[in-house]
This record gives sequence, structure tokens and C-alpha cells, in this order.
Amino acid sequence: MLTDTHCHLADQPLFDDLPGVLERARNAGVKAMVVPSSSMGDWERVASLARRPGITAAFGVHPWNAREGVDLPSLRNRLAEAVALGEVGLDWKVDVPRNIQMDCLEAQLILARELGLPVLLHCRGAFNELLELLKAHPPKGAVIHAFSRGPELMRRFLEQGCHIGFGGAVTRAGAGNARASVVEVPEDRFVLETDAPWIGVEGGPSEPSSLPRVAGTVAFLRGVSRKRVEAASSESADRLGLL
Repeated sequence: MLTDTHCHLADQPLFDDLPGVLERARNAGVKAMVVPSSSMGDWERVASLARRPGITAAFGVHPWNAREGVDLPSLRNRLAEAVALGEVGLDWKVDVPRNIQMDCLEAQLILARELGLPVLLHCRGAFNELLELLKAHPPKGAVIHAFSRGPELMRRFLEQGCHIGFGGAVTRAGAGNARASVVEVPEDRFVLETDAPWIGVEGGPSEPSSLPRVAGTVAFLRGVSRKRVEAASSESADRLGLL
């Protein structure tokens, strides 16, 4: 079974073509999808998607939206119907004050730890700071999603107990760092994702039906069958509680 552990079905253009997106995913063998939120404003839409078979939800406030703050009582209520907290994290590439991002993430990590939920993590340019927060507030489980960096940094997150999420970036021939990490990641510590519609595959945009291409690339790079890669990813997603 193929599991897309991170896809934004609540975002355009996917939401406007939801029946087609879901049919294409099923035809491609993608049987389960995890849909994270980005802001409090899309929680209800994500919740409505998770009422469909094969779709599970994650709720949180993305660092790009950290200025809005986090209504922790409302988030706690939403998380009662979720498999993870996310998408949350740190991003030093955007114009949101770092202290606001740190406070927003820390509050959510504390809540995730209290509730025993895994966390779906976004990070750009703030890896040291993210690692320090994870050490201070270690969650039940975590996925560093859309990972595109090299093995040295990957190993630091593995040592912290994280799983590594690989998506469309690895399909690009020039993504040497991400591809090197694909080769070295332990078989029980990675998951597959698309981050659709935000990260495309080589040559075009993505949606959950693009996941077989990601799986095929990972299998080619690791020198194993695609079936083995798909099984390893789904087993990790299951252990994390994402299914």
C-alpha cells in the first residue's frame, strides 16, 4: 500500500478538483493520505477532508502563519480527531520574526508531547534551532518533511528519533544531497510524501498520484524493489500512528 504522508488537499488547485485528485490517487495505488493544515483558518476544511475514507488529518500552525499565534484550547480540541500535529516548524527564509516562530513552535511541541502525538515538521535554514527545541520537548515521533539536505544533517535528526520524509525533490537529477540521504537512511526511518501541490516532481507539478514516481526513484537509488520501498514507508507511517 502506498501512503502519501504529507499532501495539502485543502489547498488549491487540488481542493477544486478533489474527486479527480482522489480518483487518480486510487488508480495510482495510493490508498492513504495524511493532510496537514497550515493555519487556524483551514482547520475546518482539513477536518472535512478527514471524514473521507483513507484520509487522516494533522492540525497546527505553520511558521509562515506564526504571527496569528496559536489558540491552544482550540488546537487541543482539533487534535482529538487527528493523527499528528502539523504542519509546524521554523523557517528563517521568510519575513516572520524568529522569536515569534520559536514561541509558536515551542507551544505546539509541548502540546504534542502532552497528547502523545507525532509532529510533521517544516524547516528551512533553522536546523540547529529546531534540533534544540526537539531536544527540549521531544515528541512521541516526528517527520522532517520534504527533506532535501545531505546525510550529515539527516543523521542529527535520526539521532533525535525523527523520521525523514522524502518527496518530489529526490526525482530531480540535480538533487545530489537529497539523493545521498535517500541512499543512507535506515529502511525503518523514512516515509514517502508529495507535499502536493507545493513541491513538484521532475518535469512538472505534483498531486498524490505522483507518489509512485517518488517511490520508484527511492527504490532505484537504494537498489531495491519499489514494493520494498512502499512497504517500508507504510510500515513507518503505521508505527508513527499516521494511518
